[in-house]
Amino acid sequence: MVSAILLYGSKDALYGNQKIRLATVHTPEANPAGGLPILSEGQPISKAFLETLSRSLQSELPAAWLPENVLIWSQRLAAWWEPARIRPMFFSPESDGKTLDGKLYPHPALLFAVRDGHLSVWALAGKTRPTPNTQLFQAPYWNTYEHGEVCHGSMQTPRSVDLDNLRQWPDAYFNSRFTHTNLQRSLCRHPEGFLGMWRDLAGRKRFPVEYLVAKRPLRETLCQHNAYTG
Repeated sequence: MVSAILLYGSKDALYGNQKIRLATVHTPEANPAGGLPILSEGQPISKAFLETLSRSLQSELPAAWLPENVLIWSQRLAAWWEPARIRPMFFSPESDGKTLDGKLYPHPALLFAVRDGHLSVWALAGKTRPTPNTQLFQAPYWNTYEHGEVCHGSMQTPRSVDLDNLRQWPDAYFNSRFTHTNLQRSLCRHPEGFLGMWRDLAGRKRFPVEYLVAKRPLRETLCQHNAYTG
């Protein structure tokens, strides 16, 4: 044993993910009584130590050619965008949206992100590739929280995120049934609300971006240390 690392943190109540808040490195020392070594007093892990550890474990992402729609690609976070398109939406027969079930609707351009296996989605008003300063909007869909996180429920998501299966994540999202709103506020700016908006859009060719509710720029939402801040 060369060194021992102790991780301190807590478990996220919402998703069950562990959040590491402190890490210390310890040097093993001989135990006078024999048996297992005794760990020395811990020292905060330095950037240099982490770089050495990463190189030693060969944990760097392999070199890959990134498609134009990919915006962020790292070990914990992948983000990409899709242009506006027409696709169906499905609603639970027990929900207020049952009259909208299975119809074709125009959708705005969307930004998708998967962080630690969990999907988030935001709407975009533009038609071109987003930049760090691009304004993100609330995704106008049920089962989606204010900060973009998706309530997975029974959604059949891929087990991993890679460049070959990015399209499977949006397909899983839209092929599942929307059941309820996850917000106490409006999902859109349509005068008749969510149900009225999608009822009016059934069969149309373009999503009116003036119905979108503005959130924060992409940089503030995804490019800072605390991603998904809403």
